[in-house]
Amino acid sequence: MNQLNKYLVQENWEEKHLLISGFDYETKKDTKQKIRMQILSNPKFLKPFRNFVYELSISYGIDPKISFELKIIASEAVSNIINHSYENDSSGWIFFEYLFYNTYVEMRFRDFGKKNFNPKELIPKDLSEIRDRGLGLYVISKMSDYHYFKHIEDLGTLLVIKKRI
Repeated sequence: MNQLNKYLVQENWEEKHLLISGFDYETKKDTKQKIRMQILSNPKFLKPFRNFVYELSISYGIDPKISFELKIIASEAVSNIINHSYENDSSGWIFFEYLFYNTYVEMRFRDFGKKNFNPKELIPKDLSEIRDRGLGLYVISKMSDYHYFKHIEDLGTLLVIKKRI
């Protein structure tokens, strides 16, 4: 058992998400399908990625309006990772999982960027504080039904987003 797996077992880490290529994990039994991919933190991949999320959602029979919202949510999540976690370094990896359940979808984003990240500091902004940036988390919180961040120093940051379909 490698050191990463030992750490997960010792900490009894509940999510058991994809951490590195080849790491197996378990997910709920009612998952109809899951898609995994990894993309570089390069802004040129943002448009193809969000279009991929939209087209994939449509292909699974999700309403076009909800598919569009999922596209926007995914775009904001990846954009935030590129800008804030990797600080516009286009050589970082973003691991993405898209899980389809009977009544909702779940998107998971993992990155290994910023090391001194505290998820409790991330609070969606009030619209009365509009500036030229900082609305990504607000958009995610308003368009999704549930989201949370989890950061473990050596395992990176995980963002989980759920939306009813």
